[in-house]
Amino acid sequence: MPGADLLGGCACGIKTLKKLSSVNRRLESEVSIGEGDVIYPSMLDDALHGIPDIVDYRVSLGKHGNWDQLHFTIEMGTIQEDTEERVRERLIGVPVIGKNIRDGKMAEPELAFVKLGELPKSGRAKKLIADTR
Repeated sequence: MPGADLLGGCACGIKTLKKLSSVNRRLESEVSIGEGDVIYPSMLDDALHGIPDIVDYRVSLGKHGNWDQLHFTIEMGTIQEDTEERVRERLIGVPVIGKNIRDGKMAEPELAFVKLGELPKSGRAKKLIADTR
């Protein structure tokens, strides 16, 4: 860096650098729902990957009448009888999603399940929420 002294600090006089916290979301992956609440993929990862047998998922945000609605395609190793109920509970348990459903600003998520290997790979390293509204 121009003007930097490796032992004494920066030419501007700063001797220490503050450490940044870890990145938990990217602006490009955020979408707003309801009246401005923000969701991002790591919220959904935390909810969904806690359920055994979920391998991967894709999510998009569309409309159901006047309401926002999340559409999930979920790849499962095995699908149990109560899988849909468990997934729905976990998603509604995400505070911002549950709040918007209770407040009548969002429809319940639409779920589709596919078998192992049936979900097309996106080729992206980071998961995004496709906004199709």
